Amino acid sequence: MRAAGPENPPYDVLMTNETWASVKRGEGFFEAIPEDKVPNMADLYPVARYKDNIAVIGMLSPLGLLYRTDQVRNPQVGQTCGRYRNTAARRVFTR
Repeated sequence: MRAAGPENPPYDVLMTNETWASVKRGEGFFEAIPEDKVPNMADLYPVARYKDNIAVIGMLSPLGLLYRTDQVRNPQVGQTCGRYRNTAARRVFTR
């Protein structure tokens, strides 16, 4: 990114951690995200929006499912069990 410079960045979208983002932000590599082009930004909680819409914050973490074998007779198995059944689970930062 530095070689290309902030006027000609090699990426349209960048996913990184705050360690690198704070440096690049200070060097002028980021522009505000246009809300009219990303309508679901209106659904974000304020904590998920970076100042002046320069970024949106996302979090990922591993999740494991535990169950009591004496209570669950036919547990779901596999990596996709229950995926996206609960919309709250997939909308962590949206209302």
